[in-house]
Amino acid sequence: MNKQRIPRFVNKLIRRTSRHSNTSRRQRGRRPQSQPTESLEVRCLLSGVGMDSATGSISGQKWHDLDADGVKDGNEPGLDGWRIQLLDDAGSVVAECSTQSVDLNNDGQIDPFRESGLYSITIEAGTWNISEVQQRGWRQTTQAADSQAALLYTLDQQLNLHYTGKYFENWGGLGEKWMLSPEGWHYVTPSGDLFQWDGNSGAPLPVQLVAQTSPSVHENVTRLHDAQPPELTSVTVEDGKTVTGMDFGNVPTGKIEGRSWNDINADRVRTVNESWQNGREVQLHDSEGNIVATAFSSNIDRNNDGQINPETESGWYSFARLVPGDYRVHQITRPHWNLPETTGQYADQAFAMDQELDFRHPVSSFFNWGGLGERWFWSRRKSWHFVPPDGGLYKWNGSSSHDLSGTLIAQFSPQYWERPALIYAAANPDPYSFSIQGQTQRNVDFGNIFGRDASGVGDLRLTVRNTTVTISGTDQANSLAVYGNSQNHVTIQGSGGTTINGSNAPIELLSLTSGLPGDVIISMRGGRDQIVLFDVSLNASLHVDVGTGNDTLMLADSSIAGDLSLTSARGDVQIRLHDGAIARSLSVFNSGDGESLTSLQDVTVGRNVSVISSGGADTVVFQGAMIANTTHVATGSGPDAIIVHRSLFEGAVQILARNGNDLIALHRSEFRRPLHVYAGNNDDVVGNTSENRFAFSTGFYAGPGNDTYADDGTASYGRLGAVNSFETKDESTLADLIDIALSNFDDLLLN
Repeated sequence: MNKQRIPRFVNKLIRRTSRHSNTSRRQRGRRPQSQPTESLEVRCLLSGVGMDSATGSISGQKWHDLDADGVKDGNEPGLDGWRIQLLDDAGSVVAECSTQSVDLNNDGQIDPFRESGLYSITIEAGTWNISEVQQRGWRQTTQAADSQAALLYTLDQQLNLHYTGKYFENWGGLGEKWMLSPEGWHYVTPSGDLFQWDGNSGAPLPVQLVAQTSPSVHENVTRLHDAQPPELTSVTVEDGKTVTGMDFGNVPTGKIEGRSWNDINADRVRTVNESWQNGREVQLHDSEGNIVATAFSSNIDRNNDGQINPETESGWYSFARLVPGDYRVHQITRPHWNLPETTGQYADQAFAMDQELDFRHPVSSFFNWGGLGERWFWSRRKSWHFVPPDGGLYKWNGSSSHDLSGTLIAQFSPQYWERPALIYAAANPDPYSFSIQGQTQRNVDFGNIFGRDASGVGDLRLTVRNTTVTISGTDQANSLAVYGNSQNHVTIQGSGGTTINGSNAPIELLSLTSGLPGDVIISMRGGRDQIVLFDVSLNASLHVDVGTGNDTLMLADSSIAGDLSLTSARGDVQIRLHDGAIARSLSVFNSGDGESLTSLQDVTVGRNVSVISSGGADTVVFQGAMIANTTHVATGSGPDAIIVHRSLFEGAVQILARNGNDLIALHRSEFRRPLHVYAGNNDDVVGNTSENRFAFSTGFYAGPGNDTYADDGTASYGRLGAVNSFETKDESTLADLIDIALSNFDDLLLN
């Protein structure tokens, strides 16, 4: 054999390895060009010893692809200790070698760029597949088999996944697609994460992360449950010749991981009473702003004990196998949720000052101690600082409360007085941009605020008499949260800058896991108030008076064993009830002339519903609602919209729209007792669409004005009593008409 055809570093090979016998060779899919009668010796050679028994070789270099571009640059060193394999058509390994450093020029030194990461494998003539053995934490950039295909094929072989004829997409609310295996159900999220289901229904969807793939797998799940073997790089070896340049570039991969939590008091600091949240969508952007991956926060059994600890194993998301580059992580907010404000004109300055002075969270803000309406907090430099209502930040000079003064060290907006935590707990305005160079970036967490913005500033008063809890407001903008904590105890807490009895700490009421035994009375006054109740169980009634400001009441994932009554006197009011149950009656009364919204979405009411508004533009929405007894809706003098969608009414229903150009739209709903709709004055539209079902007498009545009754002809009736006095009757499909009408209510989650 002509050794001059072998690269010079082959003559320095040391290790010799015997691999397979004649029998194993005959099992290969593609036969070699020659068939020796003795056992084939496969050598990873660093010398020419034994070359006479082989017919050719393959050589190359394994290098660190620093810029992940798949091209070997002069500053990119070789990598020793990586295994390179030759495989036959059946995928069996027939030869293997580890990369090493070789002193090619015999100068006694190793050039890390030219003399490291070298390998050479001698093999008989034929066509073979070549690959490297991937190491954890690295990604191959050149000469690679489709690593994604290899992973999918391995998963399918291990789990024996199969398609059942339906993907049951979004059954668990994560946009996921489902497959079955002998091990049970598995699903893939839009980010490409593969999970095994533990068999329990409900939200959040219980999960066990199996592997991370890519969003393209979710788009085409066939790639997983019908995975094909990956195509490898093939190389043909001829007698006495060496195939050179079979190089492999790799780059270390990084990871970004974090969690999502319910930031009840909107201070961007997670406390034990604030639960971790699953199902939150998180996006990964590259330096150009392109979305390169999407993940959903979920349960992950991090200690593999077969159980999920909500405190340590819920709310996790991660982006793995990230090549070097600049990334930004962004969470998508759900309807009615917000992220705490961390950006803005003053955020950089506030963060810098907090880092410099190390402001401390005050036990009390000592509001108005100096008569300026100011709020106080402490610095590690043993100095007091205060913020008056104009948002200026002053360092106190020790003056008395009768003649308060200090040195102005920064000027912020009045919002920083309303929420001084923006200073003493200032968040990095851009905390979620990272340069990944193979490291793991941890604790990239997102706090979520349920409600409008939790920007409260007042001090509520809480009293408990016997079993009745009373919460009284002030004329300031108050924000209040009532929720079930991780022990299912009913807890009350001010949000933003709102305190309760002078404290911003959560107040756990009675420590009863079964809920509060008595009534809860919430009475606000003026100001822009926000009241939020979620994950709470009340064993009696809830009575709320939101007062005279532009107010919001939100109730979600909660149950009330008694009545729920809501009143407002003046201002724009939003009342949003979601995913809950009211055992007795619901009463809503808006006596002011502002705009009002009353929305019942996926809510069950055990008795009667009454919604009455006296003025302004009113919107009343029933979506996914179930009312066990009578329903009465009466709107005021403004342009109103009453929308009923996929809801069930067991009792009689009366809908009355008074003055104004009103819309009454009924969609995919069932009425098991009489329904009577009165359009009132002005120009009104009544729509009866999408297979509504009416079991008893049904009447639609127009008033003065140019009124339109539109019916797509799909409804079924026990008895149609009347369609009376409408100037226009439209028998066509109402899609365009209703879409236009509903375009003003895009935030109502109508679907």
